[in-house]
Amino acid sequence: MNTIQYKIYKHLISEIVDGDLMVNSRLTPEIQLGEQFNTNRMNAHLAIKQLERRGIVRRSRQEGTLVARPVTPALARQLRGEAVKRICAIRSRNSFEYLHWNKEFTDGLENTLKKDGFTLESVFMNDVNTRDDLKKELKRLTDDGVSAFILSVRHEADRFMLDNFDILFQYHRHIFMYQSGALDWAHWPFHTVTVNLFGEGSIAAEYLIGKGYDRIAYCPQQIVVHEFWSLERFKGLQLGMRRMTSGKCSPEEWIGIETVYDKFMENGKKHALVAANDEHAAKLIDYFGGKGLQAGIDFKIIGFDDSEKFRQYQITTVAPAHMEVGRQLANLIIHNIDIEAKGNTTCYLKIDSELIPRETA
Repeated sequence: MNTIQYKIYKHLISEIVDGDLMVNSRLTPEIQLGEQFNTNRMNAHLAIKQLERRGIVRRSRQEGTLVARPVTPALARQLRGEAVKRICAIRSRNSFEYLHWNKEFTDGLENTLKKDGFTLESVFMNDVNTRDDLKKELKRLTDDGVSAFILSVRHEADRFMLDNFDILFQYHRHIFMYQSGALDWAHWPFHTVTVNLFGEGSIAAEYLIGKGYDRIAYCPQQIVVHEFWSLERFKGLQLGMRRMTSGKCSPEEWIGIETVYDKFMENGKKHALVAANDEHAAKLIDYFGGKGLQAGIDFKIIGFDDSEKFRQYQITTVAPAHMEVGRQLANLIIHNIDIEAKGNTTCYLKIDSELIPRETA
């Protein structure tokens, strides 16, 4: 719909949802609507056509255009959402959300949404811990009109939302998940944008092999050895190395800071190190530094996430292109909540990350 058609559509929605037009009530004739909005009859006709296509109104040659069915609470929420162009992001409870919901991501998401007339609002539900509380909060939001929800999911801290996604779906049909890759995402029934953690490991392998290193050690933190995100990066590193060396080389796995140092020395300082994330890379750099070894000169190390907290270490890192991820999520939302979209697919997008070369490798 063009801008004027959308204005007419919003006006008709308001009349129907607010109860000014009940079942079998007659809509304002197209000619009068055109005059009311200073446009032609065709624009009014096409706006009404959208309501007719969805079964909300019906046309009769004798009676005109009539409201065809009662407005249920679910339909009212849907129609209000279409009228306001407001996106609500339910933010992650995880303290590491800042790694992926950062300024670059927000700029890409918000600016792309804004071009299509949408606003973005962040909502924090840290104190919502029961199903009844969740229902009340979602009702409050949707009563004001929400075009779509973004559910930011990072880790087990968000398990409450994941375990109660049926309530989310009860209150809105347009739900989009954005998650850092820290959890397995394939079984969720919503449009999902996530980070390609497997690809991140593969990027690290390609970079180090290209630098001439065929001995690589993956160094996870003790507490995350079996975490989904760490396993995905390690798997990518493994397969990336095999692909780059025709199956001849695979990474070792060294766990524990002291163990990493001991094995590095025992093997003649010939291994390049791939830390599970920038935080762990910084700890290894500090420990090695205490032993008189300098990152980038005496040993090579790569991290992940491009965390601002550890930028002073100048870590070569692999991280999402946050602004592009935000744009991709915004475009997915815009396309799938378009009133005219058929909506017959559910999309799962894994966005590739990029290597940021600095001083440590």
